[in-house]
Amino acid sequence: MQKTGSFLMGLTILVVFLIWGNVSSKMGLSTLLTMTGYFILLIITTLSMTALTVYTQKNKNNEDKHRDSK
Repeated sequence: MQKTGSFLMGLTILVVFLIWGNVSSKMGLSTLLTMTGYFILLIITTLSMTALTVYTQKNKNNEDKHRDSK
């Protein structure tokens, strides 16, 4: 589950970064605005990957506790 989720999250992040690069160049944004957008996307990426990792670890721990209690 975690490997598949991480792969899909990484693929989604790659696509979002590519779309942002394309949109910013089509809109003629300055380098500063483009880099600010990339920085914001990087923060969102870090938070979402952390949330995914915490969620999968909690599920794994709950499954281990449930299995051990049987």
